[in-house]
Order: sequence, then structure tokens, then C-alpha cells
Amino acid sequence: MPKVFLSYNHRDRELAASIADGLKQRGFELVIDVDALAPGVDWRSELMTAIRQSDAVVALITENASPHVISEMGAARALGDTLLIPIVVGQVEIPSPIADINAILIPDATNSSVDLAIARIQEAFLAYQARLERKRREQLETEQREKEKAQQKLAVLDSESAEFLEKSFDALSKRENFHSWRAAVWSWIGFLALLIAVIYAASVGFQLGAATTPLPWYHYFLYALKTLVVVALVIAIAKYAVGFAKTHMNESLRNADRIHANSFGRFYLKAYGDVASREEIRDVFQHWNIDTASAFLQLDPDKFDPKVLDVLKYLAEGAKPAGSKDSKKGT
Repeated sequence: MPKVFLSYNHRDRELAASIADGLKQRGFELVIDVDALAPGVDWRSELMTAIRQSDAVVALITENASPHVISEMGAARALGDTLLIPIVVGQVEIPSPIADINAILIPDATNSSVDLAIARIQEAFLAYQARLERKRREQLETEQREKEKAQQKLAVLDSESAEFLEKSFDALSKRENFHSWRAAVWSWIGFLALLIAVIYAASVGFQLGAATTPLPWYHYFLYALKTLVVVALVIAIAKYAVGFAKTHMNESLRNADRIHANSFGRFYLKAYGDVASREEIRDVFQHWNIDTASAFLQLDPDKFDPKVLDVLKYLAEGAKPAGSKDSKKGT
């Protein structure tokens, strides 16, 4: 049932009552009756509450209209969503605050004029409701179109992001497997190099121990020197292999971390992609592209230098005093 607030001066009470009765007969509900307010009530607050609760405000503008009626019309207009229907009775100037509103004009307060005013009020309200309904439908249609566009964009985004993430996941998996396999190969190379060094040193010692005749001292020196050089070179190869194995394993772990971030991001998109914001999605994928440099850039060639020349130099310096002492003994 539509609610109507009737604004009038108390000297127009009879005209207001006739209009109120006619509106009630046509299915309207009068929100408030000024005469029904109890003494001591804040009538301004009650009237403003009644205006806010009304679907329409009907204002009687007669020669008796007071500033209160004008203020009530101004309050109704300030709300913006309340229909304001002025009824001008007789040759009365329309107040400037509502001069731009199409008013219902009746010549007098006779029954025929009142019936005409009531019919016009009903027509105005039905037209107003039709406008509101049309506006509501247009708004719903606009919201529906925007929702469909958003769903289409989301569908395209889901499709493209899923394809992109799938390709990235495959690429990262291949890199992880590649570096993991390389790490295993280099680890075996390092192990075999160390094994070769041990076997070679053991074979030299076995050969020296199996000799049937005593060998000159310089033979032992040459065997030791050769063994030292070979073992140093083989150990350098082992260190080189272990360094590369460590580097490849580090790269494999980096790609594994990126795969984990990728997998969590895919799960997050599936679970919350329709409501997640751009910032939230960016935070989820923040660990995907790791900023740390590749472990290959941290390889130090000095770590793989066997220092053979330094060892030979040390041996040569150690051999000089021994040679000089022998020469002195010979003299």
C-alpha cells in the first residue's frame, strides 16, 4: 500500500480531510495526521520521519499556506527519492522552491475539484511508480550486463591463466629434472674421480712394496712426485664435479620452489579467483619469480685449482737443503 504524507495548514483541515478520505478509498495510506500527535512530542522530528517513510508528499498550497508547509516541501525535495505533488487551490502564486514542479491546479475546494485532485494524484503516483520500475529494470539490466562482461572476462582470464600456468609448470618441471639429473651425473663423476685417486695411490704403493730389489732414493722421490701430481689433479677434478653437482642441485631446488609457488597459485585461483583482488593474486605469486642470482654465477675457479705448481715449488725448496748437505758430506 503506497504511503502518502499530506502537508497542509491547520486552517485547511477540512480540505485536507476530504483529500485524505479520497486517497484512502483509492488504496493509499496516510503516514501521519498532525492532529493525532500527542502533546510534548517533538513534532519536527516526527514530521521528518514521516516524510522519509512516505512514497509521496502531497502539499496543499492555498492562501492559508504557512512557511511550515513550504519547509516540508523543501525537506521532501531534499530527499530526492520522494514524489512531491503540490496542489494549488485558487489563484495562489506557486512558491519559488517548487516553481519548477508541475502542480495540480484546482479552482476551489468543492467536491468536484477535490475528486479531480485525487484522480490526478493517483495518476501522478502511478506514472511515478512506472518511472521507478523502468529505472529499476534498466539498473538491473545494466548490472546484469556488467556481471556478464565480468564473467566473460573472468572466463577468458581463467582460460588464459590456466594455459599460462600449465606451460610454466611444465617448463619448470623440465628444468628441475634437467638440473637434478645433471647434479646426479656430476656427483658420480666426483665420486669416481676420488675412487680413481685412491686406486692409483694404492697401486703405486703396491708396486713399490712388491719390488724385489732395492730402488735408488730418487725412484721413490719420482714415484711420490708423480703420485702427488696425479692425485692432486684427480682431486681437482673431483672438486670441480662436486661443485657443479652442488650448483645444479641448487638450481633444481630453486625450480622446485617455483613449482610449489605455481601450484599454490593455481589452487588459490581455483578456490578464490572469482573474488580475489589483483593485489591478493600478486601476493600469492610473489615467490614464483625468485630474485636470487643463479648458483652458476657463484662458481669460483680458484676453488678447483689443484695448486700443483705450489706443491712442486715447496718440494723443490725442501729438496735444496738436503742436496747441499749431501754435497758437503761428499767433500
